[in-house]
Amino acid sequence: GNHNLNLVFSGETGVANTHYDADIYYQSVDNVFFYSESFVNGGISRILSKKHGARLVFNTPFSSTNFDANLTYGIDAQRDITSQPLVDGRIWVPEMNMKNIAPFIQTRFTFFDKLILKGGIRYESVNISVKDYQTLPSKNVTTGAVTESINVKGGKLNYSPFVFNAGLRYNISEYFSPYVSFSQGFTVSDVGVALRAARVDSISKINTEAVIVNSYETGFVSKFKNFRFEATGYISTSSLGANSVFKNGEFVVVRAPECIYGIELTADMQIR
Repeated sequence: GNHNLNLVFSGETGVANTHYDADIYYQSVDNVFFYSESFVNGGISRILSKKHGARLVFNTPFSSTNFDANLTYGIDAQRDITSQPLVDGRIWVPEMNMKNIAPFIQTRFTFFDKLILKGGIRYESVNISVKDYQTLPSKNVTTGAVTESINVKGGKLNYSPFVFNAGLRYNISEYFSPYVSFSQGFTVSDVGVALRAARVDSISKINTEAVIVNSYETGFVSKFKNFRFEATGYISTSSLGANSVFKNGEFVVVRAPECIYGIELTADMQIR
């Protein structure tokens, strides 16, 4: 089951040519998964999730003789209550109650119709509450070994990072427009996997530190009549990643530094 409700409002504020967009949404999800022998006596898990939130964004333009500017600012707010029980009522992942508020601001300046400068900042305030729970006994489907359940004390997980982005592009001509950019991304590690695989007596002892990803990109765009070519090089790094791997019959979260890099070449031709 997947039920969604979304309301969108937009219009002009009447102040400084400012435009606004408001988005209110609700989502209810009930997903049932496959039967698994990794649960003692077998079992089928399901995801139960309810989300609701709102987003308000303002956009204000500025202009003068030598430059044009655009200012986008607003706030995101969300509440997400998610759990993963078995269909027979046993609790595999306890209910996680998340509240998230994130104000942001993004700017864009264009000088002499050639030089484009962009930059922004976003503040994330995330709070996840978990009640006391008991882990579910699990069985290694290969060896038959059983991991006993333990009592885990709940609590709150709090995150409050600032993330930034900046970019520069110079439209020298249609034949060559180089650019460079930097951006940061913020994600909370898979808390559900960490909670269900906990081998400690309190969530305060589980490594649920957030992941901050730093991304760098540089490249250029060339246009000639109906032909467009773009070359991009990128690298993304994080000092503490969060990958889920299958180990000893169950998924566990591995926290380790990560680095992803590559190049991308794109060519387009419009045929008239």
